[in-house]
Parts: sequence; structure tokens; C-alpha cells
Amino acid sequence: MRESIPVVPEISSAEGGSSDGQLNLENCYRNGIGAIKDEGKAFQWCMKSAEWENHNGQNNLGYCYHNGIGTIKDEGKAFQWYLKSAEGGSSDGQLNLRNCYRNRI
Repeated sequence: MRESIPVVPEISSAEGGSSDGQLNLENCYRNGIGAIKDEGKAFQWCMKSAEWENHNGQNNLGYCYHNGIGTIKDEGKAFQWYLKSAEGGSSDGQLNLRNCYRNRI
């Protein structure tokens, strides 16, 4: 079976260091948009986006750790990434952080 290739602008942008492009490519791999679904690749691109201080990427990385998407489930790491995201102003990160406190994670 031939692997389909994600949309070229996402690849170029992601490989060029754009954290938004990396996050978009993560979404392509996580959801099988323009590519065969690959949670491992999705996690790798999400990590790159998060490390470049993309607050939505940090939230998504927390989600990956929280749910074991492309990595081993780790609620401690999920909490830390949700916290970074929330501190950066992401409303999704704030909501997920609130849920961590609510559920004592």
C-alpha cells in the first residue's frame, strides 16, 4: 500500500521550523488527513511544536500524554504540558489543567 503524502505546504512549513506548521502536520497524521494515520509521527510533530513554545501544541502534547496517543500514557507529563499551555494563555490548556485539578491528576 502506498503512503499518501500530507499537503506540501504543511510539510514545508513544519520542516522550516514553523510551530504552527508543525501543529498542522501533527493534525494531518493524527487524523489521517492527506496521510495515513500515524500517531507516532503525530506525537513527534506535536512535540516539536510544543518545544517551540506553541501553546496549542503544548496543550495537544498534554492530550497525547494524557491519552497515550503516540506515546506511553503519563499523567504527570500531561499535567506539566497542560500547565505550560495554560500559563501561555491557551484557553484549552486552562480547561484541561482545571480538569487535572478536578480529577486530582
